[in-house]
Amino acid sequence: MKAHILVVDDEPGLRSLLRMTLTRNGYEPVMVKDGQEALEVLGGQRIDLVISDVAMPGMNGYQLFEEVRSRGRQEVYYALLPFVFLTARGITVLLAVLNTGWAGPFLTPDQTQTPALACYLDQ
Repeated sequence: MKAHILVVDDEPGLRSLLRMTLTRNGYEPVMVKDGQEALEVLGGQRIDLVISDVAMPGMNGYQLFEEVRSRGRQEVYYALLPFVFLTARGITVLLAVLNTGWAGPFLTPDQTQTPALACYLDQ
């Protein structure tokens, strides 16, 4: 069974690039443009990994992470769902996200077609 990977990014070009990369590597990508759409997908479909942009209008990536983890108090699926954050914003964003309690990988847009993404997905 293919792993279902939820990609959350407001940039259509990057979503398209990630869709091609994930599909080519045997994954089933589910693409959404913002955090609210991501929550809707998570409420109705089993997802194995979330790759989320950090800086998005409306609900940003770390707000999405916080909301998913808060749902983990009722359902373990949300507590254990792995996240990868995608950002080009650097250390300021990293520090803000770390303050939410997240501890996992960060990718920059140039890493979406490189071994960095494949290495994380193969874990």
